[in-house]
Amino acid sequence: MQAEPRLLAMGDTAWTVELGAHIDVDVNARCMGLAQTITDWAASGEGQGVVDVVPTFRSVTVHYDPRAVDGTQLGDALLRMAKVSKPLQSASRTWRLPACFEVSSPPT
Repeated sequence: MQAEPRLLAMGDTAWTVELGAHIDVDVNARCMGLAQTITDWAASGEGQGVVDVVPTFRSVTVHYDPRAVDGTQLGDALLRMAKVSKPLQSASRTWRLPACFEVSSPPT
């Protein structure tokens, strides 16, 4: 069962839409899908005032220009999009980083 989206004010020029309480592959896919939906909406000209869209593992933050858009109306629109956007699965990859944990004594 997926969590209900939660809208959090981040000062007076940004909203964060929280889609889950824990880091989870499915929650992240929802975040990436929402971020893409918002980015497309802003690029279409309909989402005027959106300055930046920042997805994380469990939320999406949207920075906006308060002179170009009413923050309350934008927040309402973000919640509506969060409820209908589709998850976006990305190709995963495995990174292998060599590391040495050997402790040596300093020269005397």
